[in-house]
Parts: sequence; C-alpha cells; structure tokens
Amino acid sequence: MKKSRFSHLLQETQTDRDHLPTKSAKKAVLILLTLFFILYVNYKPYTMTPHQINGILEFLFILYQFVINQTLGIVHEGGHGVCYILPCPKFIMVAMGTVFQWLFPLGIAYYYKKRGNQTAFLIGLFILGISMDYTAWYM
Repeated sequence: MKKSRFSHLLQETQTDRDHLPTKSAKKAVLILLTLFFILYVNYKPYTMTPHQINGILEFLFILYQFVINQTLGIVHEGGHGVCYILPCPKFIMVAMGTVFQWLFPLGIAYYYKKRGNQTAFLIGLFILGISMDYTAWYM
C-alpha cells in the first residue's frame, strides 16, 4: 500500500488513544440516542403550535429542535449560496439546498468512518436521517 505524503501529520501516539471513549461511555451514548429516537416521534417539530411547556422532557426537545433547525437551516441556505456564486441553472440552485443539507452530515459521518470512530460515524448518520426527515416535506 502506498504511503500518504501527509502521514506525518496524522501520526497516532499512545496519548491519542487515551482520550477515546470507553465501552461503557459508548453504551451510554447508544442508550441515550435510542431513547431520543423513540421519543423523537412524539415531539416532531412539524405541527408545533404555541403552547405552555409542561415538562423538562418537552423543554429539552424544543431546545434540540431550535438548535437542529438553525444548524440545518444554515447549511441548507449555504447550498443555495454556492449556486449564487457559481453559474448554476435555476433547478440546480433550488436543489443544492437539500443536497448540501444531506451532504454535510454524510461528510461528517464519512470522515469519522475513515478515522475509525464508529460512535461519531453513527451519530453523523443519525443526523443525516434527521436531515432527511426535515427535507421530506419538500418531496
């Protein structure tokens, strides 16, 4: 196998491995993400009407929805912005928002898959699924 010209930049030492998560931390994150996924169905953001927040769980999901909407919205609009800078046809300009919104978390997942971090890879795929859920109403 051919050695990369940039391998000296990514040398892994013992201290690099010391900060990786333990098995129990990975299990805890998996349990929390599974619980989040199950509860997400109940707190989907599509038909949220103004109302009083009744509990801490609902407050956490509203806070999550605010953060994910802002993040995915910035990435989505950034996709349109690329086509404003480059000479793209109108259809491509319209589609680039959704394409960027899907490619951003997919790129993060791919990066962590190549680095061997399975937990971060799965979180990237999870965010990709949420992004696809948010763009499903376009279709």
